[in-house]
Amino acid sequence: MRVPKRYLPFVAGGLWLAVGTGLALRGLFWWRPWRSPGAELLAVVLLPVAFLFATRILFRVARRNLAYIATLPERVSFWSFQPPRSWLLMGGMILLGLTLRRSALPREWLGILYFVMGTALILTGPRFWVAPKMR
Repeated sequence: MRVPKRYLPFVAGGLWLAVGTGLALRGLFWWRPWRSPGAELLAVVLLPVAFLFATRILFRVARRNLAYIATLPERVSFWSFQPPRSWLLMGGMILLGLTLRRSALPREWLGILYFVMGTALILTGPRFWVAPKMR
């Protein structure tokens, strides 16, 4: 399906936001901070970690993806919202997630990791929508 490239940032941001929400919720379900003593203090530490990961790494990836979209012709495939390199990164992240879920790590620890990664993706998704308008 071919779409105007101006829609691609909305697709990309929506995907990042949806995946981030799913990861953060799964992380909360596994971590269950409402049952963990001292979880409030850990959350105070984890939120800045997620923010730093988003601003130092994921914002850069989003900026590169937006630059890639800007180079595309006016009508493109719906799936062109990120370059091949980002598709490989996404595949690697999915594979890492599957590997971690099959590992012997406690679900509580994985929940913390999923919560941080999901929060970082939630913070980054809207960056696609507030980017300068493409011509």
